[in-house]
Amino acid sequence: AMFIKKDLRKIPKILDDAVICTNDMDTMDTEKGGERTKRIKLQKPLQELKLGRRKQEFKGTLNILCQPAYIPKLQELKSLNLYGCDIKDCTKIGLLESCPQLEILNLGRNPISELPKELSKVKSLQEIWLDDCALAGDFPEPLYDLPNLQVLKLPNNKISKLDGSRLTRLTKLRVLCLDRNELQDLPSELQYLVNLKEFFVRHNLLKGTLPPLAPSLEILHISSNELSDLGTLDVDCPDLTTLYANGNQLTSLPMDLFANCQSLTKLVVSHNQLTSVPDAFWTVSSCEIVWKPSNTQLTPPSPPPSEDDVVMEPATE
Repeated sequence: AMFIKKDLRKIPKILDDAVICTNDMDTMDTEKGGERTKRIKLQKPLQELKLGRRKQEFKGTLNILCQPAYIPKLQELKSLNLYGCDIKDCTKIGLLESCPQLEILNLGRNPISELPKELSKVKSLQEIWLDDCALAGDFPEPLYDLPNLQVLKLPNNKISKLDGSRLTRLTKLRVLCLDRNELQDLPSELQYLVNLKEFFVRHNLLKGTLPPLAPSLEILHISSNELSDLGTLDVDCPDLTTLYANGNQLTSLPMDLFANCQSLTKLVVSHNQLTSVPDAFWTVSSCEIVWKPSNTQLTPPSPPPSEDDVVMEPATE
């Protein structure tokens, strides 16, 4: 069986052992009177740091890691995983701005209730994980100021508000996951995230009509909310391939959903109160549709009688 071997060294030892990011030179080694050249085995600079589940070392802060002395060792660092370290205070995280290659930061499953403004200095970041933290209320402000973000995952928090006008700064965003938060509505500015491909907002408190969404959207998960109307989704998102809208209060679907969203291959609308659907709902073959259970008012149209069923009346004289 495959298993990942955990680095048993303590964090200071891992960083002390790491090479400073410069080219090593060949060294000369004298052995038994004769000279021979020995090439030092080139150690690669740190590109990935997996420091998950080390709460005894972190002691609630980033102090053990974010030290100026370590920065020369982290010049090639691309990915930093601090998952499940019981970090509460992210002060000093701004020091990572001196790691020009840093793209991925995983802070998942830490009791972080606030992100310090200095995080917005780390402009190289492209992917941030903040799942299962303690973020509540407004969407974390420093994230609006990271223009290179492509993937942002914040499920299982208590975020209740998005600032639409500031969200539009994240022009490179491709994946946004806000499942299991406390959002009651979505800003209409989501339609201006022109590169957004995947949007997950399951298990929130969304009500009423879905606002316009990004035209680039391909995957949309809005299940387990209280939405009553999908709005102009069929016009706004022509590239949609996957739509999960189960567990809402929908009574109808956009009439041109199948005509306009011709890439749609999966539609899940079970556990709603649908009474009217487009005709193509019953005939489209390119899309897998799940509409049961619930939707008790919805009945497929009766098939036209086949030729075998047609009884010819005898001709009358």
